[in-house]
Amino acid sequence: MATPQRVTFSGGESPSVDELAGGTPAQVNLLIDATGALRSRPGITAWADFPTAPNASPVIGIHVWQGNVVYVCEDRTIWALIGPGAVVALSDTADATTMLDGSLRPVFVSTRTRLIFTGGGAPQKWEGVGLSARLGGNPPNFSHVTTISQRIVGNDSGVSGLIYWSDIGDAGAETWETGLNFLEAETKQDPVVGLYENTNELVALGTETIQMLSPDPSVTFSPSRTMEIGAGPPLSYIPFDEQFMVLDSRCRAMLSDGRSFSDTSTPAIAQQLEDIGTSGNIADCWGMRHKFGAYDMGIWTFPTDGRAFAFNRPGSAWTEIRGYDTDSGLWAPWSPTAHFFWSDRQLNLVGLADGRIALLDPTATTDLGAPIVTQATSTFEANGTSQQKKCDGVRVKLHRGASVAAPGGHVLLSYRDDLGDFGEPFRLDIGDANDVEPVLQIRSVGVYRQRQWRVTVDSAAFRFVGLEVDVYPLGN
Repeated sequence: MATPQRVTFSGGESPSVDELAGGTPAQVNLLIDATGALRSRPGITAWADFPTAPNASPVIGIHVWQGNVVYVCEDRTIWALIGPGAVVALSDTADATTMLDGSLRPVFVSTRTRLIFTGGGAPQKWEGVGLSARLGGNPPNFSHVTTISQRIVGNDSGVSGLIYWSDIGDAGAETWETGLNFLEAETKQDPVVGLYENTNELVALGTETIQMLSPDPSVTFSPSRTMEIGAGPPLSYIPFDEQFMVLDSRCRAMLSDGRSFSDTSTPAIAQQLEDIGTSGNIADCWGMRHKFGAYDMGIWTFPTDGRAFAFNRPGSAWTEIRGYDTDSGLWAPWSPTAHFFWSDRQLNLVGLADGRIALLDPTATTDLGAPIVTQATSTFEANGTSQQKKCDGVRVKLHRGASVAAPGGHVLLSYRDDLGDFGEPFRLDIGDANDVEPVLQIRSVGVYRQRQWRVTVDSAAFRFVGLEVDVYPLGN
């Protein structure tokens, strides 16, 4: 008699990094919840407030201040959406002091009276009217800037390891006593490549250490904890409330509370991250946080390598995010070039390579019309024995037709035996919201020793709950 066996797609059974020992399950554009169910990632939709782009240069940074969506383009020009359809220039290409200095992605910090941002050069400010300008007080060139204890704090964009801070308050933000108000992150003589704030502490990302610095009434800031891990790309920092995630110098995804840390990338994407690091395409990695429903994700985008990975913190699960090229029928890089969560309007704004700002939308089943192709690959299933076994049937359990408006779509179910190629897929219709039968079944699916399954869905609203096979050993 055949025995039902559940196929592992979510990695919940500690699979091996070796294929024939189980293999690590892989997902593309699929999000996993705590039960192992899968759903398509959010798509990208046009934003009615931003109908056209006045500048075709890629958007590399977004921030909202006092209801204005301020953004920076790759050509270092600065713009603001001050109302629906109303984009104004905050820079003049004839005046370099109104453009973002340096060559790095912008890092923003907002105060009551001004928005301050930097990109590896002289810090910039905008005070709500007119063009942007250099921040007063002649601060050093910064790669990062933040605010803590009523001070603006930045790290030297060079290799000195120095951290500088302003005087207190709104007026003090443009008073920089750089010969007095500075310290060196001196646990080791490694440069500080990034600077952030978390739970009223500074997080100084060094190439060999990560140091936590606490406000101190006597010396302004004092070291409170040093972690012996070096930071990798400084813009890989992703805040998670009282924790943060960063890609370290060994290409590991480290989740930390500033006192301890854990590697979340092993075994799921450890090899992929290491391969990107070995290729030299890791330095431009940038991170973002996307929270919706039961999902709270940190997403890393690697522009040079053309890949992106998302970590869902509640389920401790990874997925790869990709776009799709309909002309070639091949995977393509995910399109966002920047991100900002506008809490007042509960909008996830994403910048695009053509200079537009769009929305990251959990209800969208396409990326601005381009299909979202989702794919889940299981572990190798031997069902407890390397004997040959017969598969009497397969049952696919899924929520069919998540909404009446969604396209019906279909599921492609394919498999490979041992280390062969994936065969011609079975096609299963998803249907619409009127289809209440959640289980689709296929009869008699061959003989195998170990088998790997793959589920592929193209631009359809659905939730994949699981796959069961009915097998019995043949005794040889």
